Amino acid sequence: MRFSIPKLFTIALISLLFLPGCKDSNNNDENTSVLGLWQLNSNEGDISYVNITTTTVTSYDYMGDEYDEGPDCYEIDSQEILDVNGSKYTFSDPLNPNSTIEVDVTANGNQLTVVQPFGSVSVTLKFSKSNASINSFTPECEENQAKGNTVIF
Repeated sequence: MRFSIPKLFTIALISLLFLPGCKDSNNNDENTSVLGLWQLNSNEGDISYVNITTTTVTSYDYMGDEYDEGPDCYEIDSQEILDVNGSKYTFSDPLNPNSTIEVDVTANGNQLTVVQPFGSVSVTLKFSKSNASINSFTPECEENQAKGNTVIF
């Protein structure tokens, strides 16, 4: 079977367009265990969840719990995932939009571990798989009710 130069060029172009997709797809396949809704394990009375999809991490923090001692509402914040490389997730820095933050996210069965930098230290958060419904995280806090500290997890 003979191919003409234009046909070879077209095949090569199509291959180049699909190869990056395959790489991303493989990368996401490695991280499917972290997808879903997770509840923060906290001894401090903080009721907080994160929902991880292939493109975003959305946090749902209940302000009326013992930890926040605020109104009966959920502070909801969503961050776009800029890149995934193994267990390393890259986000825009909420405090400095010109910078990025790399967060280590790993799942082991029904447990999720997140190691997130805060300045010169890092904080480790533990989550458990949750069967809660995202639709139950209501009402959403109005802007003046939220605590105002945007974080990724």
